[in-house]
Amino acid sequence: MIRASDVISFLESNASWVNFQQTRDVVLYGNENIEVRGIGICWVATIQVIEQAIEQGINFIVSHENAFYENGTSTPTPIRESIKRKELLLKQHKICVYRCHDVWDCIPYYGVSDTYARLLGYAFKPRKIQSFIQFAHIDETSLEDVAIHIKNKLAPFNQSSIQYFGNKESVIKSIAIGTGAATNIFQMNQSDPDCYVVSDDGHNNWVETQWILDNNKSMIVVNHAACEIPGMKSMVSYLLNQFVDENIQYLDEGYNIHTAL
Repeated sequence: MIRASDVISFLESNASWVNFQQTRDVVLYGNENIEVRGIGICWVATIQVIEQAIEQGINFIVSHENAFYENGTSTPTPIRESIKRKELLLKQHKICVYRCHDVWDCIPYYGVSDTYARLLGYAFKPRKIQSFIQFAHIDETSLEDVAIHIKNKLAPFNQSSIQYFGNKESVIKSIAIGTGAATNIFQMNQSDPDCYVVSDDGHNNWVETQWILDNNKSMIVVNHAACEIPGMKSMVSYLLNQFVDENIQYLDEGYNIHTAL
């Protein structure tokens, strides 16, 4: 018999870079002392994930992002209503939801950062354990070809198209990537890459994009979910190595990106 707290302790046990007095990695809902009947892994615990968990008898969900939107005292009514709907389902079926973010972004090999870098297929330099940013020299190619390469690598995770900024014929010999929303181009700039690969939640057009254009740089924008879901799927095998006989599976959160051409 294992409890949700046993899984949480295992995930947190090898994360020396996380300050657990101030972390995103907390139980979002429910009782961590419940006996686990099944573990569902997801990028974010949408209603679709919760419904799948109910259907499959899963009572412990590990979500990378916050299942209850942003905290605040002026939350719009539609969001409050959606939160109540989620909480009611979780309460009725006695499901615990734990957010594993700061740990899983940086945990070696299996985590979001390293899985994403490995998926792209470039020879990234080893990163500092607490860093979200990675740098690689690549074979000389055009910005357009790098964008197509990255889009193709992320295609199995619903990245059907990709945005990029700068001269599409620019010669690219090095790139820097971040993790999800942690794609700060001004931190990436320390390695002076030819191309910055950011997420759609990790930049905005009136600051980062403007700076890219004003300084003749190149930038590729990927979807936040598409670049992090591969790493969350790796958590299934990571947990199965420790909890061999448990029902552990990935639950589809529904972040399917549709592109109208």
